[in-house]
Amino acid sequence: SRNVLERLYKFLSHKNFPITPDGHFLGYKAVRSDFLDKHSGKFDNSVGKTVSIDRNEVDENMQVNCSYGLHVGTIEYVRGFANHGDKIIIVKVNPADVVAVPYADAQKLRCCKYEVVDLYREPLDSVYNDDYEEDDDDYEEEDECSNCGSLFCDGECEDEEYDDDDDDDYDSFGW
Repeated sequence: SRNVLERLYKFLSHKNFPITPDGHFLGYKAVRSDFLDKHSGKFDNSVGKTVSIDRNEVDENMQVNCSYGLHVGTIEYVRGFANHGDKIIIVKVNPADVVAVPYADAQKLRCCKYEVVDLYREPLDSVYNDDYEEDDDDYEEEDECSNCGSLFCDGECEDEEYDDDDDDDYDSFGW
C-alpha cells in the first residue's frame, strides 16, 4: 500500500540502507550461531539462501511494533537483539516484499522474503552498493570462503579467526 511505501522510503533514507543496482536494499539480521532464525529455529539463514514465507503470514499492521513476519533491521537494532554467540548477517530485500514498517520502532521492518548475501563484518558504507549484484549463473558452492562462508570476502578474511567458539570474535560488537 501507499502508506507502507512512504514509511519504507523514510526508513531507508533515514537509516542509509544501501540500495543495490537492481533496486533492492541491504539490511541486517541476527541469527543463531548455526544460522537458524532466533524465534522458531526453522529457517536456514546461511549465506546464499533465500528465506520466504507467505505474505499473508506477515502482520501488516504498522501500529504493532513487535509481531509475526520476517524481520530486518538497522545494525544498531540487530546488535541489541543479538545474544553472545549469535551471528549477524546482511540480507537483500526487494521493496515489494516489505509488508510493514512499524510506527513506534524506526529500527526494523517486517517482510515476507529476503536473500542472505553475506556475514556482517563492518557497517555498509554506501547508499548505493553493487557488491551484492545478483548473478545466479556464476554462483557455485566452491565460491564460498572456507573461513567465513561469505561469497564476497575475496580472501580478505584469511588473516582473521572465524571460530564460532572464540569469544574474541564478538568483542568488537560490545557483547
